[in-house]
Amino acid sequence: MRILLTGAAGFVGSHVTRALLAASHEVITLIRPSTDTWRIDDILPQVTIINGDLADHSALKAALTGKPPDLCLHLAWYAEHGKYWHSPRNLELIGQTLALLQLLASLGCLRFVGTGTCVEYDITQGYLDEATSVLYPASLYAASKLSAYYLTEHLGRQIGVQTAWLRLFYIYGPMESPNRLIPYVINSLLAEHVVETTSGEQVRDYLHITDAASGLCTAALSDVQGAVNIASSEPIAVKQVVQDIAQLIGGQDLLRLGAKAGSPGDPSVIYGNSQRLRELGWRPRYTLKEGLVDTIGWWKKCYAA
Repeated sequence: MRILLTGAAGFVGSHVTRALLAASHEVITLIRPSTDTWRIDDILPQVTIINGDLADHSALKAALTGKPPDLCLHLAWYAEHGKYWHSPRNLELIGQTLALLQLLASLGCLRFVGTGTCVEYDITQGYLDEATSVLYPASLYAASKLSAYYLTEHLGRQIGVQTAWLRLFYIYGPMESPNRLIPYVINSLLAEHVVETTSGEQVRDYLHITDAASGLCTAALSDVQGAVNIASSEPIAVKQVVQDIAQLIGGQDLLRLGAKAGSPGDPSVIYGNSQRLRELGWRPRYTLKEGLVDTIGWWKKCYAA
Protein backbone atom coordinates (compact mmCIF):
# COMPACT_ATOMS: atom_id res chain seq x y z
CA MET A 1 0.00 0.00 0.00
CA ARG A 2 0.93 3.64 -0.47
CA ILE A 3 0.78 5.19 3.01
CA LEU A 4 1.09 8.79 4.18
CA LEU A 5 2.50 8.82 7.71
CA THR A 6 2.67 11.95 9.83
CA GLY A 7 4.90 12.08 12.91
CA ALA A 8 7.36 9.56 11.45
CA ALA A 9 10.35 11.03 13.30
CA GLY A 10 8.78 10.69 16.75
CA PHE A 11 9.11 7.85 19.24
CA VAL A 12 6.02 5.98 18.06
CA GLY A 13 6.26 7.12 14.45
CA SER A 14 9.83 5.90 13.99
CA HIS A 15 8.85 2.36 14.97
CA VAL A 16 5.71 2.48 12.83
CA THR A 17 7.84 3.59 9.85
CA ARG A 18 10.12 0.59 10.34
CA ALA A 19 7.18 -1.79 10.65
CA LEU A 20 5.56 -0.50 7.45
CA LEU A 21 8.81 -0.69 5.49
CA ALA A 22 9.44 -4.22 6.78
CA ALA A 23 6.04 -5.19 5.36
CA SER A 24 7.03 -3.71 1.95
CA HIS A 25 4.64 -0.76 2.04
CA GLU A 26 5.49 2.54 0.35
CA VAL A 27 5.85 5.18 3.06
CA ILE A 28 5.46 8.89 2.40
CA THR A 29 6.08 11.19 5.33
CA LEU A 30 5.55 14.87 6.03
CA ILE A 31 8.57 16.24 7.94
CA ARG A 32 9.37 19.83 8.89
CA PRO A 33 12.89 20.89 7.82
CA SER A 34 13.70 21.73 11.47
CA THR A 35 12.80 18.24 12.74
CA ASP A 36 15.54 16.13 14.32
CA THR A 37 15.28 12.84 12.44
CA TRP A 38 17.84 10.88 14.51
CA ARG A 39 15.41 8.04 15.15
CA ILE A 40 14.99 7.32 11.43
CA ASP A 41 18.21 8.59 9.85
CA ASP A 42 19.22 5.06 8.88
CA ILE A 43 15.99 4.39 6.97
CA LEU A 44 15.37 7.83 5.41
CA PRO A 45 16.59 6.65 1.98
CA GLN A 46 13.70 4.16 1.96
CA VAL A 47 11.06 6.82 2.65
CA THR A 48 9.58 9.51 0.41
CA ILE A 49 9.91 12.78 2.32
CA ILE A 50 7.69 15.80 1.81
CA ASN A 51 9.19 18.88 3.45
CA GLY A 52 6.43 20.78 5.22
CA ASP A 53 4.11 20.74 8.20
CA LEU A 54 0.46 20.33 9.08
CA ALA A 55 -0.16 24.08 9.04
CA ASP A 56 0.84 24.45 5.36
CA HIS A 57 -0.55 21.93 2.92
CA SER A 58 0.97 23.36 -0.27
CA ALA A 59 3.89 20.92 -0.38
CA LEU A 60 1.64 18.00 0.51
CA LYS A 61 -0.88 18.88 -2.18
CA ALA A 62 1.80 19.32 -4.81
CA ALA A 63 3.42 15.98 -4.00
CA LEU A 64 0.21 13.93 -3.79
CA THR A 65 -1.96 15.38 -6.55
CA GLY A 66 -2.61 12.62 -9.07
CA LYS A 67 -1.14 9.91 -6.84
CA PRO A 68 -2.97 9.95 -3.50
CA PRO A 69 -2.09 7.56 -0.69
CA ASP A 70 -4.32 4.57 -0.05
CA LEU A 71 -4.19 5.38 3.64
CA CYS A 72 -3.15 8.18 5.98
CA LEU A 73 -1.89 7.18 9.43
CA HIS A 74 -1.83 10.44 11.38
CA LEU A 75 0.53 10.29 14.38
CA ALA A 76 1.76 13.88 14.54
CA TRP A 77 0.74 15.84 17.64
CA TYR A 78 2.40 18.22 20.11
CA ALA A 79 4.04 16.11 22.83
CA GLU A 80 6.72 18.17 24.58
CA HIS A 81 7.33 16.53 27.96
CA GLY A 82 5.84 18.45 30.86
CA LYS A 83 4.05 20.97 28.61
CA TYR A 84 1.63 19.21 26.29
CA TRP A 85 -1.09 18.36 28.81
CA HIS A 86 -2.45 21.91 29.03
CA SER A 87 -0.93 23.61 25.98
CA PRO A 88 -3.19 25.69 23.67
CA ARG A 89 -1.27 24.11 20.79
CA ASN A 90 -3.59 21.14 21.21
CA LEU A 91 -6.43 23.28 19.91
CA GLU A 92 -4.49 24.19 16.77
CA LEU A 93 -3.93 20.51 16.05
CA ILE A 94 -7.64 19.76 16.02
CA GLY A 95 -8.07 22.17 13.11
CA GLN A 96 -4.94 20.95 11.36
CA THR A 97 -6.12 17.34 11.62
CA LEU A 98 -9.49 18.17 10.07
CA ALA A 99 -7.85 20.23 7.32
CA LEU A 100 -5.53 17.28 6.55
CA LEU A 101 -8.51 14.94 6.31
CA GLN A 102 -10.31 17.31 3.94
CA LEU A 103 -7.24 17.79 1.75
CA LEU A 104 -6.61 14.06 1.45
CA ALA A 105 -10.26 13.41 0.62
CA SER A 106 -10.06 15.99 -2.17
CA LEU A 107 -7.02 14.16 -3.57
CA GLY A 108 -8.71 10.74 -3.47
CA CYS A 109 -7.49 9.15 -0.22
CA LEU A 110 -10.29 6.97 1.17
CA ARG A 111 -9.02 5.94 4.64
CA PHE A 112 -7.81 8.16 7.48
CA VAL A 113 -6.57 6.72 10.78
CA GLY A 114 -5.84 9.03 13.71
CA THR A 115 -4.15 8.28 17.01
CA GLY A 116 -5.60 9.07 20.40
CA THR A 117 -4.88 8.26 24.01
CA CYS A 118 -6.27 6.24 26.89
CA VAL A 119 -6.83 9.48 28.83
CA GLU A 120 -9.75 10.30 26.55
CA TYR A 121 -11.63 7.92 28.84
CA ASP A 122 -12.76 8.61 32.39
CA ILE A 123 -9.60 7.01 33.75
CA THR A 124 -11.08 6.67 37.24
CA GLN A 125 -12.97 3.64 35.86
CA GLY A 126 -9.77 1.57 35.87
CA TYR A 127 -10.59 -0.97 33.15
CA LEU A 128 -11.15 0.84 29.86
CA ASP A 129 -13.21 -0.60 27.04
CA GLU A 130 -14.03 1.08 23.70
CA ALA A 131 -17.71 0.11 23.79
CA THR A 132 -18.67 0.54 27.44
CA SER A 133 -16.29 2.97 29.18
CA VAL A 134 -17.30 6.58 29.69
CA LEU A 135 -15.31 9.21 27.78
CA TYR A 136 -14.34 12.05 30.11
CA PRO A 137 -11.03 13.80 29.35
CA ALA A 138 -9.39 15.62 32.26
CA SER A 139 -6.83 17.77 30.38
CA LEU A 140 -6.76 20.03 27.34
CA TYR A 141 -4.61 17.44 25.56
CA ALA A 142 -7.09 14.63 26.21
CA ALA A 143 -10.10 16.82 25.37
CA SER A 144 -8.46 17.88 22.10
CA LYS A 145 -7.72 14.29 21.14
CA LEU A 146 -11.29 13.27 21.91
CA SER A 147 -12.62 16.24 19.93
CA ALA A 148 -10.44 15.25 16.97
CA TYR A 149 -11.84 11.70 17.21
CA TYR A 150 -15.47 12.85 17.12
CA LEU A 151 -14.88 15.42 14.41
CA THR A 152 -12.86 13.20 12.07
CA GLU A 153 -15.47 10.47 12.42
CA HIS A 154 -18.33 12.83 11.55
CA LEU A 155 -16.44 14.65 8.79
CA GLY A 156 -15.21 11.39 7.30
CA ARG A 157 -18.75 10.08 7.10
CA GLN A 158 -19.84 13.30 5.41
CA ILE A 159 -17.09 13.36 2.76
CA GLY A 160 -16.84 9.63 2.12
CA VAL A 161 -13.61 8.76 3.94
CA GLN A 162 -13.39 5.70 6.19
CA THR A 163 -11.94 6.61 9.61
CA ALA A 164 -10.56 4.88 12.68
CA TRP A 165 -9.10 6.16 15.95
CA LEU A 166 -6.37 4.23 17.78
CA ARG A 167 -5.95 4.89 21.53
CA LEU A 168 -2.46 4.30 22.89
CA PHE A 169 -1.88 3.27 26.49
CA TYR A 170 1.53 3.19 28.26
CA ILE A 171 4.24 2.70 25.65
CA TYR A 172 7.93 2.12 26.36
CA GLY A 173 11.02 0.84 24.58
CA PRO A 174 14.12 1.83 22.59
CA MET A 175 14.39 5.48 21.50
CA GLU A 176 11.93 6.76 24.11
CA SER A 177 12.64 10.22 25.55
CA PRO A 178 15.09 9.83 28.47
CA ASN A 179 12.92 11.88 30.84
CA ARG A 180 10.13 9.29 30.85
CA LEU A 181 9.88 6.88 33.79
CA ILE A 182 11.37 3.68 32.36
CA PRO A 183 14.34 5.37 30.63
CA TYR A 184 14.94 7.45 33.77
CA VAL A 185 15.14 4.34 35.92
CA ILE A 186 17.31 2.44 33.43
CA ASN A 187 19.77 5.27 32.87
CA SER A 188 20.03 6.10 36.55
CA LEU A 189 20.80 2.50 37.47
CA LEU A 190 23.28 2.06 34.60
CA ALA A 191 25.07 5.14 35.96
CA GLU A 192 24.82 3.69 39.50
CA HIS A 193 22.74 6.61 40.71
CA VAL A 194 19.99 6.46 43.34
CA VAL A 195 16.50 6.17 41.82
CA GLU A 196 13.76 8.08 43.61
CA THR A 197 10.15 7.33 42.67
CA THR A 198 6.69 7.40 44.16
CA SER A 199 5.46 4.35 46.04
CA GLY A 200 4.50 2.89 42.67
CA GLU A 201 1.29 1.31 43.91
CA GLN A 202 -0.61 2.55 40.87
CA VAL A 203 -1.39 -0.10 38.25
CA ARG A 204 -0.82 0.59 34.56
CA ASP A 205 -0.91 -1.09 31.13
CA TYR A 206 2.58 -1.19 29.56
CA LEU A 207 3.22 -2.19 25.96
CA HIS A 208 6.60 -2.45 24.22
CA ILE A 209 6.93 0.00 21.34
CA THR A 210 7.45 -2.78 18.77
CA ASP A 211 4.12 -4.29 19.80
CA ALA A 212 2.45 -0.88 19.85
CA ALA A 213 3.73 -0.18 16.34
CA SER A 214 2.51 -3.56 15.07
CA GLY A 215 -0.86 -2.91 16.71
CA LEU A 216 -1.14 0.49 15.04
CA CYS A 217 -0.22 -1.01 11.67
CA THR A 218 -2.58 -3.97 12.07
CA ALA A 219 -5.54 -1.70 12.81
CA ALA A 220 -4.64 0.94 10.24
CA LEU A 221 -4.22 -1.58 7.42
CA SER A 222 -7.52 -3.30 8.23
CA ASP A 223 -10.97 -1.91 7.51
CA VAL A 224 -11.84 -1.46 11.20
CA GLN A 225 -13.64 1.76 12.03
CA GLY A 226 -14.14 3.75 15.22
CA ALA A 227 -12.01 3.53 18.36
CA VAL A 228 -9.49 0.73 18.99
CA ASN A 229 -7.36 0.36 22.12
CA ILE A 230 -3.64 -0.25 21.58
CA ALA A 231 -2.96 -1.93 24.91
CA SER A 232 -1.48 -5.04 26.48
CA SER A 233 -4.50 -5.77 28.72
CA GLU A 234 -2.00 -6.90 31.37
CA PRO A 235 -2.20 -4.62 34.42
CA ILE A 236 0.95 -4.32 36.53
CA ALA A 237 2.00 -2.12 39.44
CA VAL A 238 4.51 0.58 38.53
CA LYS A 239 6.70 -0.47 41.45
CA GLN A 240 6.95 -3.97 39.97
CA VAL A 241 8.19 -2.51 36.69
CA VAL A 242 10.82 -0.47 38.55
CA GLN A 243 11.86 -3.47 40.63
CA ASP A 244 12.11 -5.67 37.50
CA ILE A 245 14.43 -3.13 35.89
CA ALA A 246 16.59 -3.02 39.03
CA GLN A 247 16.76 -6.81 39.16
CA LEU A 248 17.78 -7.02 35.49
CA ILE A 249 20.50 -4.40 35.91
CA GLY A 250 21.52 -5.33 39.42
CA GLY A 251 20.70 -2.11 41.26
CA GLN A 252 18.03 -3.04 43.79
CA ASP A 253 19.92 -1.25 46.58
CA LEU A 254 19.67 2.02 44.66
CA LEU A 255 15.86 2.09 44.60
CA ARG A 256 14.02 4.57 46.82
CA LEU A 257 10.36 3.70 46.31
CA GLY A 258 8.16 6.26 48.00
CA ALA A 259 10.82 8.98 48.05
CA LYS A 260 8.59 11.17 45.89
CA ALA A 261 4.97 12.12 46.50
CA GLY A 262 2.42 10.84 44.05
CA SER A 263 0.40 13.19 41.86
CA PRO A 264 -2.88 14.31 43.47
CA GLY A 265 -5.82 12.48 41.95
CA ASP A 266 -3.63 9.97 40.12
CA PRO A 267 -5.92 6.98 39.39
CA SER A 268 -4.96 3.76 41.12
CA VAL A 269 -5.67 1.56 38.08
CA ILE A 270 -5.55 2.20 34.30
CA TYR A 271 -5.56 -0.65 31.79
CA GLY A 272 -7.33 -1.39 28.54
CA ASN A 273 -9.36 -4.07 26.82
CA SER A 274 -7.42 -5.02 23.67
CA GLN A 275 -9.93 -7.59 22.43
CA ARG A 276 -10.96 -5.50 19.43
CA LEU A 277 -7.34 -5.27 18.27
CA ARG A 278 -6.74 -8.98 18.90
CA GLU A 279 -9.76 -9.85 16.77
CA LEU A 280 -7.85 -8.30 13.86
CA GLY A 281 -5.11 -10.90 14.37
CA TRP A 282 -2.68 -8.85 16.46
CA ARG A 283 -0.67 -10.47 19.23
CA PRO A 284 2.15 -8.91 21.28
CA ARG A 285 5.66 -10.22 20.67
CA TYR A 286 7.16 -9.22 24.04
CA THR A 287 6.32 -10.06 27.61
CA LEU A 288 7.04 -7.14 29.94
CA LYS A 289 10.30 -8.66 31.15
CA GLU A 290 11.43 -9.41 27.58
CA GLY A 291 10.58 -5.86 26.60
CA LEU A 292 12.57 -4.45 29.51
CA VAL A 293 15.57 -6.61 28.57
CA ASP A 294 15.37 -5.26 25.01
CA THR A 295 15.08 -1.67 26.24
CA ILE A 296 17.95 -1.98 28.71
CA GLY A 297 20.07 -3.49 25.93
CA TRP A 298 19.38 -0.52 23.67
CA TRP A 299 20.43 1.98 26.35
CA LYS A 300 23.58 -0.01 27.05
CA LYS A 301 24.49 0.25 23.36
CA CYS A 302 24.01 4.01 23.57
CA TYR A 303 26.48 4.17 26.44
CA ALA A 304 28.93 1.95 24.59
CA ALA A 305 28.75 4.16 21.51
